[in-house]
Amino acid sequence: MLKINTPWLIIIIFICYVLNFFGNKLKFKYNYCLKVAIVLFLYTVGFYIYYDYMSFNLIEAKLDMLVSISATLAGFIFTGLSIIIALMVFEKVKRLFIASFLDILFYSGYGSILLCILDVIMYFLGAQFELFSNSYFLSTFMYFFGASIVLLLFLLYRFVILITQLKESIKSEVNKL
Repeated sequence: MLKINTPWLIIIIFICYVLNFFGNKLKFKYNYCLKVAIVLFLYTVGFYIYYDYMSFNLIEAKLDMLVSISATLAGFIFTGLSIIIALMVFEKVKRLFIASFLDILFYSGYGSILLCILDVIMYFLGAQFELFSNSYFLSTFMYFFGASIVLLLFLLYRFVILITQLKESIKSEVNKL
């Protein structure tokens, strides 16, 4: 498997930093897509670094739990996005949505939901065709499960940033009055 030593890791982190720096100058959607690509790229590097330390017997024993986690997280994310859509009644939220301020939450949510659904589909395919004894299938399953968790964490991180920006925006409006 791929072994990455310290100089390569420093180069990879530097490339991600440069891409992130130039991504800030792009339009919003391209900037977001680039940041998600950077996060998934760093996750992929980490996954390949720790691939040799994965215990496939342990993973196979915990598959039911992992699929339950994926389905539950997909439900929570879907509920959160539905609540934001329901808040469109309020003028402030509607303005944020029109100004593409909430797009990052929706894009992260969509990506996480799709990966969680892919986890569930892979589980059913693996159970139907008895693929869980195949280490490549298990490693692919674990990769997608981890990617869905990473995107969920990215969603939460961006949500905290969004809430802080919203708070500052409201404070500046209140100070104008």
